[in-house]
Amino acid sequence: MRYIAISVLFVGLGLAGFAAMQAQAMITRIQAENTVIQEVPTVRVATFAQDLPRGHLITEADLVVVEYTASSVPPSAVQELPSGQWLARDVASGQPVLARDVSVEPVDRSAQYIRVRRGAETSWACVAFCPDEPS
Repeated sequence: MRYIAISVLFVGLGLAGFAAMQAQAMITRIQAENTVIQEVPTVRVATFAQDLPRGHLITEADLVVVEYTASSVPPSAVQELPSGQWLARDVASGQPVLARDVSVEPVDRSAQYIRVRRGAETSWACVAFCPDEPS
């Protein structure tokens, strides 16, 4: 009689374990069916592949196309590659190409000077695109 009771107890525990596994599988299946995956719309945007100086003639090697989320694209971002145009300003690697960054005409890289005043004395100092000084 004792062996029968122990056998019934083990069969009952086995059935309870099986029922728990079936319930867990059913809960997992229901959760998977109710999971909603929202796709985020993206836009292809041209970005600079490396740091480039003002006045540089843009080639295809200077650019790379990156997928941006549509809501994060700057309004003036260029979506087609502006190969054959010049840079109107210095740019950084990974920066999206903006309309203000490119020019269809060559950009002058002439020296830029500022006026320096020391008391009554006034002089000029080159701050960008300075010519090489003769040796």
